[in-house]
Amino acid sequence: MPSANASDTSVTGALPQVPAGYYFLTVVTNAIPGGRVVRVQGTPFLPPTVVTPAPDAMVNTLLTSGTAEVGSTVTLLVDGREAGTTRTDAHGGWTLTPGIALGQGRHTLTAQATDPAGNRSVASPLRAFSVDSVAPGAPVVVTPAPGAVVNTSAPVVSGTAEPGSTVTLFLDGRVVATVVASATGSWSSTLYVVLLTGSYSLTALATDAVGNTSQQSPSNRTSHEHLRAEECAKLSQAI
Repeated sequence: MPSANASDTSVTGALPQVPAGYYFLTVVTNAIPGGRVVRVQGTPFLPPTVVTPAPDAMVNTLLTSGTAEVGSTVTLLVDGREAGTTRTDAHGGWTLTPGIALGQGRHTLTAQATDPAGNRSVASPLRAFSVDSVAPGAPVVVTPAPGAVVNTSAPVVSGTAEPGSTVTLFLDGRVVATVVASATGSWSSTLYVVLLTGSYSLTALATDAVGNTSQQSPSNRTSHEHLRAEECAKLSQAI
């Protein structure tokens, strides 16, 4: 050891750089040798990196992933409680679905890694996220009204739903349009489909930003009629 500072009870000093591995460190005091096996780790043991969820993400199911030292065991803490452990793969990647129930709202998580020798890293920075697993209410179809008769080849359908949700429209069970509800919850869509004379069932469902899907709205039974020739002529003259 090139240099050392000694007191009555301890000796401290700087060791030369050596490759990572196990070494037997010997200390001789008053011609009496002593020593122990030490492990030189080399590269500092860094905390895991959390990739998902993204910072301040809104999720309906928590699936975490990230990277850590190859061969290490990652321990996930959610709101300060241990939520599960997993081992990194050959590339240092890891994924983990926590085994605890999470309520609605804001939460935090962090991760620590433990290598095969038992060394534990410091915790990763806190990562905040929010849980929303509540499905939106079923959309309300306002027009056409139940039982209405439409005689246009491109009927306009409108209604209300959770603001920002995506509304999917079904005609006799077939998807015919999607539209995003406005900030006030209103939506409107023109159906460009081939409609024969007869009765149709119109329903809608809403999917929010994190993938929660509502139940379908009650069936709105409407009828479609083609314009008679004389009505078409009157309509042409009026244009």
